[in-house]
Amino acid sequence: MKNALHKRVLLRNSDDIRTCVVRPNMRTHRCGSGPTLGTVLRGRRNRLSLAGVVSLTLLVSGLTVSLPAALSLPAALSLPTAQGASTAKKVVTTKKKKSAKKVKKPITTLPVITVPRTISTVPIATAAPTSAPTTAAPTTTPAPTTLAVIPTTTPVSAKEYLDLSIAFVERYSAKRQMLDMPALTAKARAAGANVTTVTGMYPVVRQLLKDLADRHSQLLDPVQARSLLEGSGTGFGLKIYTPDVIWVTPGSPAAVAGIQNLDRIVSFNTKPWARTTAADRAAEIAVVVVNRGGQQLTFTMQRAEIKTAELPTLRALDARLAYIDLPGATGKAEDEKAFSEMGAKGVADIEQSISPCGWVIDLRRNGGGFPYSMLAPLEPFLAFQTFGGFVYGDGKREMLSFVGGELLVDKRVAWKNPAPVQLRDPNVPVAVLTSNQTGSAGEIATIAFIGRGNSRSFGVPTVGVTSANVGRRMPDGGFLMVTHSYDLDRNGNVYDGPVKPDEAIPLDWGTYGTPADPTLNAAKTWLGAQPSCQNRQS
Repeated sequence: MKNALHKRVLLRNSDDIRTCVVRPNMRTHRCGSGPTLGTVLRGRRNRLSLAGVVSLTLLVSGLTVSLPAALSLPAALSLPTAQGASTAKKVVTTKKKKSAKKVKKPITTLPVITVPRTISTVPIATAAPTSAPTTAAPTTTPAPTTLAVIPTTTPVSAKEYLDLSIAFVERYSAKRQMLDMPALTAKARAAGANVTTVTGMYPVVRQLLKDLADRHSQLLDPVQARSLLEGSGTGFGLKIYTPDVIWVTPGSPAAVAGIQNLDRIVSFNTKPWARTTAADRAAEIAVVVVNRGGQQLTFTMQRAEIKTAELPTLRALDARLAYIDLPGATGKAEDEKAFSEMGAKGVADIEQSISPCGWVIDLRRNGGGFPYSMLAPLEPFLAFQTFGGFVYGDGKREMLSFVGGELLVDKRVAWKNPAPVQLRDPNVPVAVLTSNQTGSAGEIATIAFIGRGNSRSFGVPTVGVTSANVGRRMPDGGFLMVTHSYDLDRNGNVYDGPVKPDEAIPLDWGTYGTPADPTLNAAKTWLGAQPSCQNRQS
């Protein structure tokens, strides 16, 4: 059973049956429970070192949108399920010694899922409790695959649902010993005393998470959880930063209708886009008017089952410079694999083709996801380096590093690139682009280049959910994520807020990725001035 071979096993956890892939020579199980997929470290079944998603792919009103935590949308774009400065502050608390005899049943009755950190998100990195961002951001969610066909819901009462949520928060919150938890849980129980349905308990749980004041803990309903963990759902296939279309999912109703990236939405079913509500966008059929180069065009589309995932996009900008558009990585195991392999292959192909003297890594649309698979394409630029890490509520630290194609969390292998890519110049200059949609796992990637040398960031401050989440599938098929650690850079500095770029460039989504893109142009100018590029013609 070496590297390429996988062994499938059944794990029984109370009433839950999970099909797991055991990776030889790696101390992890990749487990799926229906649409749920996560990484569980051996010997630490309920402890996940992953991250929560900053921008969660939500299929709302038939549109796929991301909700970065800490941002707020205008009322017209407010989404009911979303959660929500560059100061670094150390989080140190005392961890109570756990008694081997005491096991909290609510935590073990259903599977706990962890996601590679950004904590991402699943972050994996990655939204805010009851507020949404100023713009509907794009997100990524790779293609779905089912490891086991089993029920994803378990009937419970509203009270039991709240008990499960409280127990999980009490056990994992990074602030559990910094806040008056008895008072917070008593407040939640009082608010839920007369609630009789699980869906009616959502606002109660979300308020509890908001009271933690970590800006990253969140509760996803079953539809949102499916999009995040399975990488699929129903929608039109549009990702919009109001009012600009930033991504059209290939093969989606929007793509078939003819809508293109950078089209500007004028109206949605005759209503001005800025005044549409979630209910408006939930329409089965949509007539959309867009502005394209000064001309108004009308398209009709019908919602359908779509793949909500994206993959990295790589290209040569000219004869000297290369570009990586790195979205968040979410979905199932095969989605993570496709994401990391496509990114690595793209870097290898471009390196062989033009051997760039500088690279642009665009994280502006990266709202979070599974950090380990998302970081994999960046391994050539971070090889044999400790580039970041996490600090937990009890002060314990774990560092991230790439060694021989393996992504290590301290000495544990979290991810392995089957064919590591070697650059001719491992210290090649790198320009990192950020936006107010870059969050969670996207922020982990941003922080990875701080202190690298030959690296500079451009854009605007990130979302500011520089923390890691631990998650569990809820009885109704939803997903609960609680912040349990904060991000570190390679020098051990703790981040708890937005990450500021080295060079501030005003954000203009209307020119995103085009020759007129001011952020991209600033990065190209800086790269072109580096010694490695001065003797190369563009």
